[in-house]
Amino acid sequence: MAHGLSAATVDEICRRAGVTKGAFYHHFPSKGALALALLDHYFEQIAAAFTIEVDSPDPRERLDEMLERAEEVAAGPELRRGCVMAVMALEVSDSDDRLQLAIADRFDQLGFGLETTLRHALRGEGRSVKAARAEAGFLARQFLVCLEGGITLSKAHRDPERIVEAVRFYRASVTAQLDRKT
Repeated sequence: MAHGLSAATVDEICRRAGVTKGAFYHHFPSKGALALALLDHYFEQIAAAFTIEVDSPDPRERLDEMLERAEEVAAGPELRRGCVMAVMALEVSDSDDRLQLAIADRFDQLGFGLETTLRHALRGEGRSVKAARAEAGFLARQFLVCLEGGITLSKAHRDPERIVEAVRFYRASVTAQLDRKT
């Protein structure tokens, strides 16, 4: 599927994988099912890369440790080839509702831990429950925007440092947002 999901045929997938069509259909009822399995596999790898055990009871410290881990991931090899979820979203969002919903769900899951930590940090800075919830949701989505933008620019410029720059920008922006008086 190097040239995209829609361009890949089951015959081509089988040929490149060195399996028969029968073997393919034994494991996957359709090309879409293969795409979903690929999505899940990629998501598990990325989620594991971003996962960090944080012991601090202080929400600001937890957030700082999470964002430090995000910088480490941005500087590492995990994101240099691009983002399978973003590529799939661009290709299938208008044509495959089931896969589009699965991709959206994986992005939401990726941002959930950060959103929860942000909400606690914002509450610790005096934001109301309602304001903290709304602001945390927005800021978690902006992390994904910065990350995906950094990945895209890193590919366009063949410069992996663009991913690190994007995550550092996000971290500085969140710190400023948290320090802002309500």
